[in-house]
Amino acid sequence: MTSHNERILDRVSRVCSLNRVFVSGEDAAALADLLRLRGAIVEESRASTIAEVIDDLHAASTSFSLAIVCISAPDLGDEDARYLCAALRRATSIAYLRITAGTNPGHLEAIGSRPWWERHAVASGFRRHPSVAHLVAYEQLDSRGMTPWLLIEAVPQRSESPLDELRQITADADAAIWRYARAAHFVRRHDRVLDLDCGVGAGTAVVGPAALADSVVGFVRDQAALQYAKAHYGSGRGAVEFRVAQPTDVSQCPAESVDVVLSCRPLPSTFWTAGVIDEIRRVLKPGGRLICCVTEEDLAVRHHIASGLLLERVLGQSGARSESESPRWHEVQIDNPHERPSVDWWFFVAMKDPLSGTAATYQERLYSHTAFPGGPNPPRYVGSFENPSSGFNIGAPVTRGTLLEQFCRDVIRESANSPDVADAYCVLGYQLLEAPRPDSYFIRVWLSEVDACLRAQLDDEPATVRWRVSLLFLAGRLAMRHANNALALRSFQACMSEDATRVSSLLATKTIEAAYWAGLLCARNGDRDAARESWSRGVAIAKSCIRVEAESPRDLAEPMELFGFSEFSHVFDVAGRCAAGLAALAEGPRWEQRLSALLPQSSIAVGWSSAVKESRWALEDERARAREAMFAIQWQRDLQLLEVKASTNDALLRQIVHRCHATERSVVVWGSGAAGRQVLNLVLDLGGTIDAFVDSNPAKHGTSVAGRPVIAPRMLASPEWLDSFVLIGSMFAGEIESNLLQLGLRRHDDFMRVDLDLVGIPTR
Repeated sequence: MTSHNERILDRVSRVCSLNRVFVSGEDAAALADLLRLRGAIVEESRASTIAEVIDDLHAASTSFSLAIVCISAPDLGDEDARYLCAALRRATSIAYLRITAGTNPGHLEAIGSRPWWERHAVASGFRRHPSVAHLVAYEQLDSRGMTPWLLIEAVPQRSESPLDELRQITADADAAIWRYARAAHFVRRHDRVLDLDCGVGAGTAVVGPAALADSVVGFVRDQAALQYAKAHYGSGRGAVEFRVAQPTDVSQCPAESVDVVLSCRPLPSTFWTAGVIDEIRRVLKPGGRLICCVTEEDLAVRHHIASGLLLERVLGQSGARSESESPRWHEVQIDNPHERPSVDWWFFVAMKDPLSGTAATYQERLYSHTAFPGGPNPPRYVGSFENPSSGFNIGAPVTRGTLLEQFCRDVIRESANSPDVADAYCVLGYQLLEAPRPDSYFIRVWLSEVDACLRAQLDDEPATVRWRVSLLFLAGRLAMRHANNALALRSFQACMSEDATRVSSLLATKTIEAAYWAGLLCARNGDRDAARESWSRGVAIAKSCIRVEAESPRDLAEPMELFGFSEFSHVFDVAGRCAAGLAALAEGPRWEQRLSALLPQSSIAVGWSSAVKESRWALEDERARAREAMFAIQWQRDLQLLEVKASTNDALLRQIVHRCHATERSVVVWGSGAAGRQVLNLVLDLGGTIDAFVDSNPAKHGTSVAGRPVIAPRMLASPEWLDSFVLIGSMFAGEIESNLLQLGLRRHDDFMRVDLDLVGIPTR
């Protein structure tokens, strides 16, 4: 279970040093213990009032890298806030505040509200920390009805600027900062970013460090803005640079020198001419992005952008227009020209065609720093691609599925029998594998085309082996989803027979997992000797990976990318499944039950139970298409497998219900519709109880369902519901899960996504 104190530490540890920390509040002792376990030097204050906190801050003999103040202040007033912020400004550079007033703020400007605290903090020489926009969802800025929390940092100089959105407490400033945070989602590691109009650098500071960009260059309008930007955001923010330039000076940048062009502060509609779009396309590398914002009246700019670039995403942004509304984002369907919600700002993401590049001008940046021999896309493979701009990273930058499929089909059509084609088939295969319910027809087409592609790639060049391993693994997984276990077994056996360590030990994640699935299919068919051989092969490959890595010469001074560690942990996880399979075979006919007991819950979730669900979908499609008698037998078999998944889901739910009951932890269901009521019935059947329903529909707030109140999502941050366990019972489970993860909640510790397919309610 994740405590409130652990959530606080998760928030602050991402953005500041835990060297010397001041802690004050009701839970100061517990919070101090957690900090010491993380190696922090802590000064603990047992103060219970703001006046006592101020006294302890004044008495401190040293300055702090962070101060955390979480107390109740029933008689909170302006003087309390002013003196507390002044004491914090003298004692620390970064502060986390969560102060509960006598009554929760009922409107946005009330005493104790977020804007009220921020104004006092700014007046005392603080500003909002740039990372707060990554820790708080835009929709959560409305703090009415709950106690807000603040993350603030001291400004290096007391100079003023009306363009610094981190020090301006207005709806427009909020919108601008959170646009930069949204833009950071589309910036990749090692990207080179150009901000056409960064004001005085506040938004640039939000994007660069969060996205791990190699460089961020911000254009400022004059020397005064340049001096302010350098003083406030130019140091300690990574490779951030500011230049005096106008947005039109993008024409002076070299061709294909930028990965992302930003314009998150609305420019006049007259700026977005065809000539400017041509210049932006020129300076962007293939696959590079333009991320820009315009006001509602400037929607015609969309057509200018689409004429020179490929529109990837269109979002609408609305501020809090009244006391009854909260700020929000709207996802707009690009292919629906009639969809036009009423918004304050439009947010466009457009891409330069990644297929427009050439091998002669290609420069690898995303994986150029890896110290792993033969990492995922090492520069030594450039020569094997006809167009590395599409071949290396075709799946990495694109977030719109239809656009990604278009790129892949263009590559397949124009680059026959090359690694580019294999890469495109891999991207299409993963799209099918990750789709909620793909059409079996498209799986059959993919399997047929990939079979022809594999027949054409018979040499043992590293690039060929790499894609052959990936395609064989995908063929096996998709064949399982298509309910063709015979083809799946052949694909997995061919995959695990490849020596992936000749290319990269990281590639062995595919061959080891292929060995696991091959063993599982053989065991289900009653061929335990073949299962034992496959699982033994998986363990042997893992041992070979360890030996290859131990013997590989490597300069330890070189940077090592984080993806390598996650890949190696997957190697050990899947090898552990193979070892568990070997141990389970000793149980004889009860091997399957023994395997479920030996495997960790995460392995069950991503492994056997997911295969059950995939096979069920595939069989439903096939029955609708063919209605052949042979599928009736397989359908009965699939129903038996579905019972295994249902029992696993029920076991996890039962464990959570009993744990919450034992610790007297509240349980709420997100979703008050038919799915939510079904989850209520499941919990009641397991001997648990539900305390409330959560729903995003304002019309339901204040009502009740089955005698339980329906509350707004923002109430989960209120003291009454702060530590509640959330069961997701909604068709929009994916969006809800993302929101909960953004709030710092942890899967299975703080929330669980109930599998609605098992209770007869389809998910989206």
